[in-house]
Amino acid sequence: MKNFVKIIIVAATALLCFILQTSILAHLSFAGITPNLMIVVTAGYAFFLGDRAGMFTGLFCGLLCDIFFGPLIGFEGIVYAVVGYLCGKLGMLLYVEGVGFPIVLVSVSDIIYGLLNFFFLFMLQNRLFFGTFLLHVMIPEMVYTALAAVILFPVIRSIHEHVVVWEHRDRKKGRWRFFTKQLF
Repeated sequence: MKNFVKIIIVAATALLCFILQTSILAHLSFAGITPNLMIVVTAGYAFFLGDRAGMFTGLFCGLLCDIFFGPLIGFEGIVYAVVGYLCGKLGMLLYVEGVGFPIVLVSVSDIIYGLLNFFFLFMLQNRLFFGTFLLHVMIPEMVYTALAAVILFPVIRSIHEHVVVWEHRDRKKGRWRFFTKQLF
């Protein structure tokens, strides 16, 4: 039951961030660059839940992006799954309370995402404009995603902490009574 609750919360967060990314933040783009909230969701939940959960969160987020916008079905899913796995492994090694390290984690994840996209979507088709891609796409997207992560990552952390507190409650208390005490 507790895994089902985690799955529902992660899926709802990913869907909400996908809707925000494609609707509201598409209108707030700078030079055609929007923040990649799917990287923030993947890296955040991978950091808190581990490598397997991060890999499946990344797969879900990537397939969601593939279905709506991807040139290939499954490519973004694999890229996000790799990013989620790596962030989950790093999250298993260390846990940091501050916001600075997760922002660096999201930035590095976005760079890895950009490098994998460039290599598999452009370089293999003999379009070798890495300097332009780096300066005009990867770095602005990384900065914009890091700024979005400053806002979104504490929200993911508080959701995770509420779920952990809800799971580790005293078994003598009722489930709904405990949950309403936390909400109200």
